[in-house]
Parts: sequence; structure tokens; C-alpha cells
Amino acid sequence: SYLSTPAGLGAAPKSGNDPNSRTGQIRIESSRRLEQLLDKFFSPATQSEPTEMPVFTEFGEAYSRLLKTGQVQKAHEVLFALQDRLSAPYAFVRQKSLDLLVLIVNDLNLLTDLSVLEAAVQSLDIRLREHKESYEYSELIWCVVRKCLAGKRYSLFSRLTSALAVRRQLNDGVTTYDSMTIKKAFENINQHEVISALVDDLIKVRAEDVAHIKSILINIGSEEIALALSHIISHPLRQVRQLSLKILAELGKNSLKVFSDMLVDDTWFDRDKERHELPDARWYVIRNAIFVLGSLRDTGGVSALRLRINDQDIRIRREIISSLEKIGGEDSIDLLIVMAEDRDREIREAALGSLGMVGTPEYVPLVIDLTKRNPVDSIRTVATLGKIGGSDERAFLGSLLEN
Repeated sequence: SYLSTPAGLGAAPKSGNDPNSRTGQIRIESSRRLEQLLDKFFSPATQSEPTEMPVFTEFGEAYSRLLKTGQVQKAHEVLFALQDRLSAPYAFVRQKSLDLLVLIVNDLNLLTDLSVLEAAVQSLDIRLREHKESYEYSELIWCVVRKCLAGKRYSLFSRLTSALAVRRQLNDGVTTYDSMTIKKAFENINQHEVISALVDDLIKVRAEDVAHIKSILINIGSEEIALALSHIISHPLRQVRQLSLKILAELGKNSLKVFSDMLVDDTWFDRDKERHELPDARWYVIRNAIFVLGSLRDTGGVSALRLRINDQDIRIRREIISSLEKIGGEDSIDLLIVMAEDRDREIREAALGSLGMVGTPEYVPLVIDLTKRNPVDSIRTVATLGKIGGSDERAFLGSLLEN
């Protein structure tokens, strides 16, 4: 039967039909009319005929009447049946089912018919996780997403993107999808107007919705989202800055590219010739860009940081050292050794302190060389050697005791 309910879905509230009452007769008639329309839609005799708009309009009115007469369970059953038909072997059945589902979702009143949207999302979630979708599902998902976004139903939006995210894998910076349906669904959602609306709402919505929007953005996980968030990482509200930085840290390679590009772009570092420091507006953005690269702990960020280790603004060099310590690895240690000879003592001491945290015994000879060439920093370099350890370090420190 096309009115079957998928396993795992909770039953909608039942509506009582008293055939002897006027209300019961209206309910029976509206239900019967909807079934007649469905039979007409999917009759083999009409499979090659395009469905005319008046017929669609009549179906929409019949479905709306079903809801208005309190037949919520029946409305859910029709919804599930049409979703079942999206996997039918015949293209005309899939297309007509999709057209009807889009009509249902678009016409929903979210003040009175929210349960239908919830049922649609619940069913999509189950079918996606069980790999029971056809390509037409991507368009249905896009329709439901638009409805959720327009009605600010972020919990439902988040549930959908979570079901999609488990069907996507990221390996060595390369994204793969379980099916073309999943890929198309992500392409539909990852549009400028959707992302802009989500980032804008991130600042404005109620506290209980913030977690859902955060989940949506991380589930989509695109470079476009990283770019959009880069515009609010210097927001006047501290909680907005912290939230955007937390999301960016979850976006991996996409955040890495956006913020690496920012450090490569010389226009961000323009300033008056007589000034060493960046203007505040640019400084806050660059500071957060460097912070994000450190938070990602991806060695790919070291190349972009290397470009700015000689910037005149001491604040930039200090932030770079902090990020290099978080990233660690050979490239970071090499750069910290270079910065341990900075012209400013504050930067040299910070670099030596970070070397002590991430350095390895293989680098002890280079630190010993720093000690010999820069005796003014010898107390710091000796402390750094003590933190790194190793046989070379012990031999050198022992020789100092005899000198």
C-alpha cells in the first residue's frame, strides 16, 4: 500500500472519525478525495501525460483540508507513501512523487502544521542513514531545508545535515560522498544565501538555537562557511568571536585555506609608513587568522605564518610564536629557531620558551649554537635546553658547570 509507514517512525496522533457526524463525513470525504487524486496521478494510463497545474492545485487543497480536519495521521501516511515512491523504478513515478512532496512542504503552515515537517525530516533522516535514497531525494532535501530556514526551525535543519554528514568522508584534504544524491544535497545547501542567513542568524538567534546553527555550519563544513565566519571573528561581542573561532577550528582544511590566503594577501598588512603597528581593524582580523591556524594544529599553516615572521608589528610576531607552539612539528621548530634571533628581546624569549615546549633532542645542537652566539639570552637558552633534554643537552650543560 502507498500509505505504509516506514519502520522506526513514531505514529502521528490519531484522529477520530465519526461517520454519523457532519465533521466525520467531511473527514471521510476529504480523505477519499485525496486517495482518488493519488490514484489518478499514478495510474499507468496517465504515466506519459504531464500533470496540469489545476490538478496540482486540487491536490494541495485536498491535503490542506486533510490537515484542517484534524487527520494528521493520514497526512503523515500520505507523506511517507510519496517518499517511498521516490525510489520507484519508473522515472515518471519518482518525478510526480517529488512534485507532490515539494507542493506539500511549500504549502505547510509552520504554526499549525509543524508536525508534518517534523515527520518529513524524521523520515528523511532514517532513509539517508539506511542508504535508501534516490537522486530525487536531493531536491526534496533542498525543499525541506528552505522551509526550515524560512521558519527558523534550526533543530530540524541540524538533524538533516547530520544525516548527510555521516555520508561524506574527508581524507588528506579530499572530500568524497557515498552517492551523487548526497553530493547534490550538499551543493544545494552550500549556497551563498543559505550560509549568509545562517551566519547572520548566529548573531541574532535565541541562545537555545545557537548550538543547532553551530552544528549545521560544522556539518556543511565548506570553505564558503570559513570565509563567511572570517568576517565576524572580530565582532564587538566576545561570545560571537569565541563561537565563530570554535566553529572555524572544526572546519579543518577549509579554514586552513581561507586564513592562509589572508596572511598571503599583502593588502591586509598595509599601514602608514611611520607606523609599525597595524590599524586596529586589521590587527584584530589578522590576530584571529593566526589564532585559527594555530587552533587547527595543521602543519600546512606554517608556510603562511612564515611569511610574516619579520612583520614590524611585534604583536603579529608574538601571535605567530603562540600558533607555532600549538602546531608543533619540524617546520614549526625550524621557524621558532629563526625567531629566537629576533631583534626584539620579548620575541626571542617567547620563541625560546615555545622551543622548550615543542623542541626535540635532535634540535639541541641548534639551540646550543644559539647559546654560544647570543650570550645575552643564555639564561633563556639554558632553560630551553633543560626542557628539551637528551644526551647532547646534558653534556653541554655539564661543560658549562666546569667553565
